[in-house]
Amino acid sequence: MPAAAPAVLRLSFATQQGVAHIIPMTRRDFGKPAFSLRTKRCVKTHALSLLGTTRLLSRSVGSATFSTTRGACLPLAETTLTCNLGPMDPGQSGTVTVTLTNVTTTVTDNASVSAYQADGVTLLDDAKPVDNTGSVTTSIAPPPPAPQTTTDVQISGSASNGRPQVNTGISYTFHVKNGTDVANNTVFNTQLPNTLKFTSANAGGVTCGGTTTPGQQGGTVVCNLGNLAAKAQSSITINVTPTAIGTVSTTGAVTFDGIDPNPSNNSKTVTITVK
Repeated sequence: MPAAAPAVLRLSFATQQGVAHIIPMTRRDFGKPAFSLRTKRCVKTHALSLLGTTRLLSRSVGSATFSTTRGACLPLAETTLTCNLGPMDPGQSGTVTVTLTNVTTTVTDNASVSAYQADGVTLLDDAKPVDNTGSVTTSIAPPPPAPQTTTDVQISGSASNGRPQVNTGISYTFHVKNGTDVANNTVFNTQLPNTLKFTSANAGGVTCGGTTTPGQQGGTVVCNLGNLAAKAQSSITINVTPTAIGTVSTTGAVTFDGIDPNPSNNSKTVTITVK
C-alpha cells in the first residue's frame, strides 16, 4: 500500500483597513486536505507585528515541515506552531505553509492571530477579537490501493525420498517461480498432515512461521516471500519426520496481491509412501 499523501496546511495572514476577523476555508483534494485561514487586521498606517499560531488537534501526525513567506516560525512544540511574521503595513500579507506526512485520520486545525504595535510588545486594540481565531476540521481520505499486477506465479514441489521408512527424516522442497511482472506480497503456505512431525522450515533466508512448532504433529507452515520481481524464483524447504505407515499427501500453495491468469498452477501436491 502506498503511504498516505501529505496534508498541506496554509495559513494566510493579511493586513488591511477594516474589521479584524478570520475566515476558515477548506479545500478538499483527495489525500491532500488544505486549511486556509485568512485574517484581516484593523490597523493604523504605521507598521505592526503579526503573530500567528496554529494548533493541530491530532496525535496521528507522523511528521511536519513548515515555511513562511515572511518572518520566522519557532520549532514545532508537539502539535502547536507559532510564527512571528514581523512588521506588516496595511495591505501586506504573509503565508505559513505546513506539510503533514503520515496523516491517516481526521485533522482539526485551530488558528489564531494577534497584532502588536511597532514595539512588538503592546497589543493593538481590536473591536472584534473573537474573530481572530478560526477552526477547520477535515477528514483525510485513505490512499488509493496499489495497482494490481498481472503475472503467472507457479509452484512445483518434490520430496527428498518418495518411499521413506517410518520415523526417518525427509524434506519437502517447493519452488515458486514468478512470471512477467512483479508479484507483490507473495506468500507460501502448506497444511502438514498429522502423520508428519515438523522439524524446521526456511525459504532462502526468509523466516517461516505458522501454527506448527518443532516436534509438533501437523500444523501450518507460512513463508512470506515479499515482492517477487519478474522471472524471480524462491525455494522453500520443509524438514519433517513421517510417524505412521501409509500414503501421505502434502500440498503447498502460493498467493500474491494481483491477478494470476493461470491460477491452476498456484498449488502443488507431493505424495509419499511411508514404509
